[in-house]
Amino acid sequence: MAWKDVGLYYLAPGQSARVGVFWPAPGDKGPQFIMPHAKKGQPPTDLDVTEYSKVLEYSIAWIRSDETYGWDYNSVSYSYDLVVRNRGIYGVLFSLQGGGVQ
Repeated sequence: MAWKDVGLYYLAPGQSARVGVFWPAPGDKGPQFIMPHAKKGQPPTDLDVTEYSKVLEYSIAWIRSDETYGWDYNSVSYSYDLVVRNRGIYGVLFSLQGGGVQ
């Protein structure tokens, strides 16, 4: 399923930032294609993407007095991150859009 207009970010010329999307538990949406989308009315720009990652997280963890620890596997979530770089000569506002890879 496709999605768009997630977040609102600003990048100055030549700058980069790690951004991403997150779904709460169960959170696993499978592989996701994610791209920055310059907002309508912005100056001409070139947004480059690198370093895609899928980050595993848990909202509940536990630790016992014997120092064993673990996670509640029902509280799993994932974030899908990437680095966006503004290769243009103007600052730009953008959001994220994408969808599941089939």
